[in-house]
Amino acid sequence: MRTIFTTGQVAKICKVAPRTVSKWFDSGRLRGYRIPGSQDRRIPRDHLIRFLKEHGMPLGELEDEAMGKLLLVGVDQNVRGQILDLMPP
Repeated sequence: MRTIFTTGQVAKICKVAPRTVSKWFDSGRLRGYRIPGSQDRRIPRDHLIRFLKEHGMPLGELEDEAMGKLLLVGVDQNVRGQILDLMPP
């Protein structure tokens, strides 16, 4: 699972031009950091997912990876039901 993205990678996920991602970054709408001694930008996964959700954009390939997984083994059925009731659909 990738944890850091380049502007080009974010552009592919968002289906926009890399320059658009750079503008989002430079304006502060998309958070990340610059590589020291370089103009290259990097966007952490959590910031990218937050940005996509805030702007109503699909998570695409990130969606399955963004969802948590829970394995219930040897759990009483009543407890299992209570846990599942608390989880989002």
